[in-house]
Amino acid sequence: MKSKLLRRILSVSLAAAMMAGVGAVSANVAVSPGFSAWAVGVGENASFGDYTYYVTPYGEDSYAISIVKYNGTDTNVVIPSSMKVSFNQLAQTLPVVYIDSKAFQDNTGLETVVIPNSVVSVGSYAFAGCSALNDVTIPNSVRDMGEYCFSECNSLESVTIPNSMNYVPAHGFFKCENLKTVELPSTIKSINAWAFMYCSSLENIEFPEGLTGIGYFTFCGCTALESIDLPDSVTILGGSAFQQCTGAKTLKIGTGITKIGNDFGSCTGLTSVTIPSSVTELDNAFAGCSKLESVTIPTSVTKIGGNSFSGCKELAAVKIPNSVKTIEGGAFSYCDALTSVTLPISVTSYDPGAFYFCKNLTAINVNANNRNYQGF
Repeated sequence: MKSKLLRRILSVSLAAAMMAGVGAVSANVAVSPGFSAWAVGVGENASFGDYTYYVTPYGEDSYAISIVKYNGTDTNVVIPSSMKVSFNQLAQTLPVVYIDSKAFQDNTGLETVVIPNSVVSVGSYAFAGCSALNDVTIPNSVRDMGEYCFSECNSLESVTIPNSMNYVPAHGFFKCENLKTVELPSTIKSINAWAFMYCSSLENIEFPEGLTGIGYFTFCGCTALESIDLPDSVTILGGSAFQQCTGAKTLKIGTGITKIGNDFGSCTGLTSVTIPSSVTELDNAFAGCSKLESVTIPTSVTKIGGNSFSGCKELAAVKIPNSVKTIEGGAFSYCDALTSVTLPISVTSYDPGAFYFCKNLTAINVNANNRNYQGF
């Protein structure tokens, strides 16, 4: 009787030891496709087929999968919407909700990728440098995208931002040199800095009404962009937002803009510009627009800042409205076609360098009632 009891105790102890040993298996052990390693804890890396992943808390008393790295060599990838994993020593099917930073970065063989509608977040640099990637499906479940997420994907020709997003991330599509078209949903409120900088093949983009901000250098160097049409809802333009968009032939600025900085510098395709009556200040606004022939400055403008029209070599005439009080240095410098100009009665601050190097300018006239300056 005692020997049977002893054997039973030893058997139970051995089973407990074996269970403890299972719990200590490394979470980095590779397994066959379809099932992960045992004993995965929160935040511990494990393998599932071609993916390295970890389990993360998600929602209230729930867990989900975050993909850390794709280790495969397939050219066409459909990311799974869920994974059957061993978590807390139980077999569980958990949704894939996060694609971590750099998960597919520099995968130069990847040509197409489908992101499942379980995913809510795509991390920074997730697909950066995937130079052969020509097609990507971003589902309407994605509500967060990190900076540089699709930067330098040089084979990508079109992209549709899902309507679950209210912004385009900074550097999101930076230097996607073959990107031709971008579809923005009505939910987009801001396009962050450098988002499409140096997308030199981008031909057109329609900005939704409701967009409020465009960041620094967002479309700088988009040399194929044919037209720029900003809705009235846009109130913020970051510096150099459309600088060097040399292919743009038309420009419409919405009435939400009150100040134009150096946002349209070196847009050498522009021949005429009408500034809306909402604008009160110009500062380096159209410098280097060498083919600009005419500009309409409204009576709302009180300041023409430094270099606002510098290098506008084809600008033959300009009417400065009676509202303008300040004209800063270089405002109209290097305007080769300008022959004469009249300063209105309203001007109280004028920099003599405002018209430097206007080689054909023969007269600067001043309104007879202006008590601050005389013509010369």
